[in-house]
Amino acid sequence: MNWHSYHIFIHDMSEHDRFLQQVVRGIVDDTHVSSFFFIRYWQGGPHIRFRFQSEHANDVISEMKQRCRAFFRDYQPPFTLEREAFYSRQLFDGTAPDDAELYWMEDGAIKEIPYEPELERYGGEDVMAESEAIFHQSSLLALKHLEGIAGPAIPKRLLLACDFFIDMLRALTEEEGHELIRRYNAFWSRFDQGSIDPVQRERFRTLYWKQRAMGGQSGSLELDRISQIVEGINGKGKRNLLPYLIFSHIHMYNNRIGLPPNLESTVAMIAGSEKEGAVAK
Repeated sequence: MNWHSYHIFIHDMSEHDRFLQQVVRGIVDDTHVSSFFFIRYWQGGPHIRFRFQSEHANDVISEMKQRCRAFFRDYQPPFTLEREAFYSRQLFDGTAPDDAELYWMEDGAIKEIPYEPELERYGGEDVMAESEAIFHQSSLLALKHLEGIAGPAIPKRLLLACDFFIDMLRALTEEEGHELIRRYNAFWSRFDQGSIDPVQRERFRTLYWKQRAMGGQSGSLELDRISQIVEGINGKGKRNLLPYLIFSHIHMYNNRIGLPPNLESTVAMIAGSEKEGAVAK
């Protein structure tokens, strides 16, 4: 079944959660979507990338466009985002792209842009389908959690990210878990730019582990299914890929719940704080 891919440009990022609930969740709940996932992205201006598979694709596309029209009727951003100003503040994942790649789309644009699977990042063709199945489940999980979030709600997003991080570590050995935490923190700490006060980090850490000790972590059907998918990767003899795949899937879940990149290293720090038994339990 083919993937259909649409990029919906919404320059006011404070409206992304509303779009995800009003448009994406509405489509998933009310149409015959076999599989889907979404990400938040920056290239061309802030936007949501919505990909889906369906035997009734034309009906899904029609519903999507109708819901987008309704969303944009109530969309009144208090500013105009300029290309140069936006890209000058962008923290690129590695080397900055060529200027030709830094195109710009107008606010409210809806573009059909083909989905190109990142085979190298997700273990090649042998396990790409499993990664796409995890995309689907983590998107469902993110939508479920976003329903209860209003406004920036940074502490709430941070706690959700910590839960997912630690749940994903269960697929790894303790040694692999420690190494993933180290690599994750090393990679993402360059994005925090000293913006997180150490005292505030410690408060987040203490709050998280208090909630976890009180049974604050919640199992879910989506997490159970992700565990089953991971077992399928093991069954294909690709166990060696798991630390790298899990690294990427953690980041993509954080993206879906709207966790700012400057907090990614904080998530790793909390997950690695073994005083409360983070990794082993």
